[in-house]
Amino acid sequence: MTNPDGRVEEQSALFTKMDELSLAVSPSSEEYYSAYHNQNILNIIKRREQRERLDNRIFILLACQVVFLVVLMLLQGFHVWGFSLNEWVFGFFINGSLIQTYLLVRDITKDLYPESSVIPTKKAGSKSR
Repeated sequence: MTNPDGRVEEQSALFTKMDELSLAVSPSSEEYYSAYHNQNILNIIKRREQRERLDNRIFILLACQVVFLVVLMLLQGFHVWGFSLNEWVFGFFINGSLIQTYLLVRDITKDLYPESSVIPTKKAGSKSR
């Protein structure tokens, strides 16, 4: 229903008219889905490349940290140049560093190989066609 000055009174009529106008102008849903899907694929590829570059740098940093820890253990074990730490300080430092390294490697591998990339298996109780 309209007023004498031509305004639409009912919201549903207004929304119906807006839907008709948008359908006339917008691309088909298949074209939209295809473009959206292609953009998502490109975003995923870019994100994966960036993550792999960063992860490679972190692995190099972790390798340097492990080498440093090995040198520290050798210095502590053989008391080279009079190097000596208290046992609890040395143990705390080595164990903390190794735990941190393990957790970081675990995070990186989860990022590189997410659970969603696993091939889904058939659930128990599902019917086959």
